[in-house]
Amino acid sequence: MKQKLSCLATGIGSLPHTSSEDACDFILRNLKEIPFWPQLPKLSFKENMYAQFVYQVPNAIIDESNKRVYIDTSRDPQGFDEFLADILAENLEPFAYEEDYFHGFYKMLGMEDSLKNIDIFKGQITGPVSLGFQVTDENRKPIFYNDVYRDIMTKNLKMMAKWQEKALRKLCDRTMIFLDEPYLSMIGSAFVSLDRSNAIEYMNEVLSAIEGIKAIHCCANTDWSLVLETDIEVLNFDAYGYTDNLLLYSDKVIEFLERGGIIAWGIVPTNEEELDKESSESLTERLEESMRRLAQKGISHDDILSSSLITPSCGLGPTSVRCAENVLPILREISDKMREKYGL
Repeated sequence: MKQKLSCLATGIGSLPHTSSEDACDFILRNLKEIPFWPQLPKLSFKENMYAQFVYQVPNAIIDESNKRVYIDTSRDPQGFDEFLADILAENLEPFAYEEDYFHGFYKMLGMEDSLKNIDIFKGQITGPVSLGFQVTDENRKPIFYNDVYRDIMTKNLKMMAKWQEKALRKLCDRTMIFLDEPYLSMIGSAFVSLDRSNAIEYMNEVLSAIEGIKAIHCCANTDWSLVLETDIEVLNFDAYGYTDNLLLYSDKVIEFLERGGIIAWGIVPTNEEELDKESSESLTERLEESMRRLAQKGISHDDILSSSLITPSCGLGPTSVRCAENVLPILREISDKMREKYGL
């Protein structure tokens, strides 16, 4: 069923705040229709997007002192049998999130009274391609090249996504879960050996756990036709920097929209120098121009408007609090301007 999101706004995932209460209050002030739970990497290394979604894997090492996440494949495989048995039985309890890794998640779960009138609750999980290439073994070889651990990590993500969505549905019946896949930009490069069909297969395996709206976020350029071949309903991209690149795949984008897909336009830059040169007015004009260019490829402008979300270009975790606290208000203003102007 086609999702009519009509230029509503949401965030990517991470924020630079070191207080989960401040971060959640900030989100709820600015994103009243589609809030998200915040990852807080400056609060703790355990909130790093790779540490959060690999710590439950047997032999995973979260080395906080050296800011490193890896799997020690030289160790005896302790706990493998129980781990795999829980996956096969779809027993979600062992995959419940530990609060030390998810301060923002649990703070948001406790704010149920502030979330009564939201349309959708948005969550996120690190995607299997990015996790597999950023997490290494003890010798710093990407764990994606280890057949056993690649499969284990993907299944762990699937169970963690399922547990997250079940928890979020206590806040809102409608959920939207993003796979964060920044490493997709490396596909096809000399640095990554990854078959296209395998990338799609592993992302789809994780997406299959999600009952609500399925989405992928990639904040750099990539082969967008590959992403659009997955089972997603929402494509989130950096529209500030890469609209030209996405339009090279306009036929695939139009097919995606015609079958009910949503484009999440990451139009608000998270780079402070770029942001300081912009305003909600200039960015709204930039967004409208991008939408007009897509419409010229052969799709109704009205259909684009109704099938759009507005987001920052990327997560805000690496930025300053000053930057973040400019980005979300501008994001809200753009959404309000678009919805008012076009009667959405």
